[in-house]
Amino acid sequence: MPRICEQDPNLEVCPEFTSACYLVLRERLIAADTHATVAVLLKESWTQENNARKVAFTQQKRQRFGDIDLSKPVPDYISPPPSSFAIEKLDKGEYVELYYFTKEGIEEANNRNMGMGIKNDNELTWEQYDHAWLILYRRVMIAGWPEAHVSSLLHFFSEINSHRYRARLPYGPRALLMYQATVRRAWHDELARGRGFNISLINETLLGSIYSDIIWGEQVEAVREVSTYVPSCLVSSAFLVTHSARPPAPFVGRGYQLFTRAATHTCWFVPQTIITLAFPCWLLGRPCAGPIRSLTGTFEEARPPSSSLWLLRFFLLHTQA
Repeated sequence: MPRICEQDPNLEVCPEFTSACYLVLRERLIAADTHATVAVLLKESWTQENNARKVAFTQQKRQRFGDIDLSKPVPDYISPPPSSFAIEKLDKGEYVELYYFTKEGIEEANNRNMGMGIKNDNELTWEQYDHAWLILYRRVMIAGWPEAHVSSLLHFFSEINSHRYRARLPYGPRALLMYQATVRRAWHDELARGRGFNISLINETLLGSIYSDIIWGEQVEAVREVSTYVPSCLVSSAFLVTHSARPPAPFVGRGYQLFTRAATHTCWFVPQTIITLAFPCWLLGRPCAGPIRSLTGTFEEARPPSSSLWLLRFFLLHTQA
């Protein structure tokens, strides 16, 4: 009666007969005379290899549990672990968003009633980032990353934290967070291809470009908001009233009211041409931190508005009887 297979034969692995373990067997098979002798030799060689695999398997089981220090007490505080999904990705050496290691991300991971709303690194606050990168650093050490990778990552975060852009409020920290997310993801992608770069070397050109793009985006948004406000300011009449007092008879019912103040104020009428020319001046006179994009596409440091622009802005907004 044939023997019943206790294991799936699809999972069996053919022995490496060309290895040194089978050297003696190969030599004896060459010199063997009968089939019985060959069968005995094959069984002896298989037993030898199987014993070696048993020893390796036993050592592997012991490594899963680790060693016990009987003199070490229970710690006073046990920090809640991050998401198991994030830990598994770190074990594989893959990119993980910093949100998994923020206070909010860890709380969501340990609360089954809460959903996991992941945020990109550039969407985090600086406080969230400052808390998350330390936990990420500890976790990559626990995951057993190579020493060179751990050291490069530590120096990378140190350079981010000490960079001069941190003092360029409000856009400097945002640029650093965007740079961190972009470069760290690219670093993992290149490591997977075997072409990793030194992440700890800050690329000032790339960082400056990210910083300028953020400033440019804010300016575009400001212009978009103003563009919806200008039509209501530039009325189609020849004059514009700057106070809420009722205009004289020739202008009643023509929609001249713009700036609301006490009804006892005297009306001031300003030619529409002046308003049309003054409004862009007022917009350009707004203070702006950081570089601005010129018509040639270059970036220059913003300068304080001239006194004439501020006087014109003051006249338009604050003139009263």
